[in-house]
Amino acid sequence: MEEQIASIFRALKARAEEQERARREREAEQRRLREERERQEAERRRLAAEREERQRREWEAVVSAASIKAVHMVRAEHFGTALEQWRSAGEIRAFCAALDEVAATSEDALEVERLREWSAWGNTEADRLDPTTDGQVLAARDFHAKPTKKQLRPFLDGWHPDRPEKEKPPAQPAPPKPEPDPWRGVIDAYQDQGWRCGSQGRAQWWRR
Repeated sequence: MEEQIASIFRALKARAEEQERARREREAEQRRLREERERQEAERRRLAAEREERQRREWEAVVSAASIKAVHMVRAEHFGTALEQWRSAGEIRAFCAALDEVAATSEDALEVERLREWSAWGNTEADRLDPTTDGQVLAARDFHAKPTKKQLRPFLDGWHPDRPEKEKPPAQPAPPKPEPDPWRGVIDAYQDQGWRCGSQGRAQWWRR
């Protein structure tokens, strides 16, 4: 009997020791897995931080280059528009001067009156177009103005203008309705005859 009891106690002790060993092994494995997850998470955060830093530097470089290009584009557009207006105004005045010469040699009083009316109206339009008459076209523009987000976007290659991330392509807005151009019909009529406002073959210089 005593031997049986001792045998039972030995079996229970061995079982308890085995269970304790298994518990310790489970805890060690759980600790190892937890440390591995923490290591992987730390590595993931490190790589994400490096990626964000590279992305930020790339974005800053793109924005810097885009700002230079956008400023040049805006200046060229403003200057080119003023230049074309100045040229158009000069051509209109030359045409009005030709009308005045015809009127000066005409013996028809009604014809003289009408030609001079057209000449006066044309000179008024020329003064309205001419950017040098009041200086408002270019003088009203800040030469050092920072480009807007809209002006930057064509040069950002898909980057957001405010933060280092790519943005979804903006929805294409409906084209604005053009304002009536009082010269459109006249210019079209002359273009049909092979005439162009300005010198033949003269390209807009800022688009060359």
